[in-house]
Amino acid sequence: MKFFSSALLQPACSVCVICRCCVMFISGTLQRAFRRWHASRDVAIVARLKFERAAVRHGNRLTSTAFTGWREYVALSRRKQLLHRQCAWLRRTTLVAAHFLRWRAEFSMRQHENSQTVSALWHWSAVLQHKVWQSVVTLPRKVCFTHVCHLPLSVSRINQNIADEF
Repeated sequence: MKFFSSALLQPACSVCVICRCCVMFISGTLQRAFRRWHASRDVAIVARLKFERAAVRHGNRLTSTAFTGWREYVALSRRKQLLHRQCAWLRRTTLVAAHFLRWRAEFSMRQHENSQTVSALWHWSAVLQHKVWQSVVTLPRKVCFTHVCHLPLSVSRINQNIADEF
């Protein structure tokens, strides 16, 4: 600035001196503008780097949150599958147990009925034998001699066979 003002005060000022002064003035302005631009560029670069770091950090946080959610979902799905399997196993087990108990009750009832049937048949056979024996004993004598003289012998053989069986 000193140079500019001193150059203007000299009477032998020429166009060259004015041009030199203008160039120096312009170069000073350019330097200040360049320094401002350089400073603002540095600020912009730092801001951009901070923004990029923040974006990367935010992306990493979103990724980790999503991955954690996915792991929890998979664990929940596995737990649900395990519970479904356990439920199905329990249902099968209880059904098998219930059907086995019902089958065992029906089987014992059937065996009881069969034993009652056998005893009823044996009783019926004994009653029938008694009736036949009574009829043979009470038959009139002439029927016994004429038609059925060998009947008491066959009845006694039947009674002996039945006694041998039991």
